[in-house]
Amino acid sequence: MSKLSFCADFGGTSIKLGVLDGDRIEQSEIDAEAQKGLRPKLGQIESEWRRLAAMLGESGPPNLIGLGLPSVIEPWGNRILSGFNKYTDAGEIDLEEWATSTFGAPLLIENDAHSALAGEWTSGAAKGHDNAIFLGFGTGIGTSVISDGIPQRGPHGQAGNLGGHLQINAGGRKCMCGGVGCAEAEASGWSLPGLAEESRLIENSSIVRPVTAGNIFRAAAAGDALAMQLRERSVDVWAALTASMIHAHDPEVVVISGGIMRADGLFEQFRERALGQIWRGAVPPLVRKGALGSKAALIGLQRLAEIRQSRG
Repeated sequence: MSKLSFCADFGGTSIKLGVLDGDRIEQSEIDAEAQKGLRPKLGQIESEWRRLAAMLGESGPPNLIGLGLPSVIEPWGNRILSGFNKYTDAGEIDLEEWATSTFGAPLLIENDAHSALAGEWTSGAAKGHDNAIFLGFGTGIGTSVISDGIPQRGPHGQAGNLGGHLQINAGGRKCMCGGVGCAEAEASGWSLPGLAEESRLIENSSIVRPVTAGNIFRAAAAGDALAMQLRERSVDVWAALTASMIHAHDPEVVVISGGIMRADGLFEQFRERALGQIWRGAVPPLVRKGALGSKAALIGLQRLAEIRQSRG
């Protein structure tokens, strides 16, 4: 008997969709258009899931609808407590009713970083380690923590989840969350273009317009002075944040994700700098790139559904 799961990982630029049946998985991606909200995407998501299920030879109803959203979620519940300026209408939609009426299946809503870490813990870079942290460097900075085999949530859904909003620069840049000097505000996909545009070096820079984090790192590889400055700044910020997360949570393994980390030599530079900042008496954790790529959150949603079911 099949155990179909229809899962979606909602990123800032794309929505990763997967249909899972045991170890089998079919995947695809659609454009996020996150600023337009979630509601306009529901019909396309439904159609795409059904197409993927057909590719697996399955036509029956799924056993799970899993959604990984860039939001703070009620601990082990399905209520969206707050969003991160993406899919801002999600909290207004009765997603449980949608899952039931459209697919006849129960719903799990989770934070996207929590979902990714659960996937890496199940069968990726954190497998075999019950103390792990995850940092995803993308449009924003998503984080998650597992301590002694328990995914951290806290009474308000924030535990381990707001690492991107740890304030690492007192008196620094204003963040979209309302804070000042948050890691996201100092170096992330959404903040780096603003930093570039504010620099006096931008006039003679070879960074391709429109300025994006990807274009900045490509220009850095080609030797552009401004782009190289921003790359160094980013590595410093990410290393400081990672060291702080290590000090706070004492992990065995740190899992790093995000397309930016594909830049030549960047991950190795970041890892060396992060581990160079931890307490000298500490046992350094493993620092690894995520092993599952776009599958991580999809697999993780299935794992988190099993954990929720076991908790009753």
